[in-house]
Amino acid sequence: MGVKPGFEFFTLFRKPSQQEIQTTFDRAATRDANHNYVGLTEDDQLVPKRLGLGWSVDHHRAKVGKGRKAYQRAQSALRRWQHMQLGWVETTSAPVATGELVCVAHRAIFAWLRNPLKVVYATEGKVSLRSPAAASQQLGRGQRFKFGQTTLDGHVIAGEERFTLEWHHDDDSVWYDIFTISRPATALSLLSYPISRFYQHRFRVESTELVRRAAEGQVL
Repeated sequence: MGVKPGFEFFTLFRKPSQQEIQTTFDRAATRDANHNYVGLTEDDQLVPKRLGLGWSVDHHRAKVGKGRKAYQRAQSALRRWQHMQLGWVETTSAPVATGELVCVAHRAIFAWLRNPLKVVYATEGKVSLRSPAAASQQLGRGQRFKFGQTTLDGHVIAGEERFTLEWHHDDDSVWYDIFTISRPATALSLLSYPISRFYQHRFRVESTELVRRAAEGQVL
């Protein structure tokens, strides 16, 4: 199981135009995933058993609010991709739904990259959740919204990213979780992978802050 190469969507020194973004969508409609682990992030317990060598696994989790309204506001923001509107990362994709194509534009030094992805699962409902206490194995009632997007041919990185929002009824806390598997998809992205890792970390930190603000009811 490996990586399928591809690199083609970029502009130098400027944001991509709407026409260029539409071109990415049009081409992505006929593209397959550029890796063989589609849907793997839906159950992160399977990742250590199935993921091959050379892959990075990242997990970031933070408390972003408290109560039903905080959960609903944060979920609405995620569904509308507000967690990605960071200025240096943007998307104009349709609301989150299984099968929807996604184009994420982001600035990397002198270039803006247009990366094609696809939402491969999206679920929301009542679930049993492990207590947020670090050492606890106790299960309690809660509600969870999660979705995963996988990279398509033409994306400079191969992998999948899961965004999860949980509302724990036992203590009323709301948690935002980002779980990612990734590796370079091209020779060029392999050379620049340390830079990509920096941007991945920056995204997780800044995205969490946006979701926290959304949960608090701040206008994004």
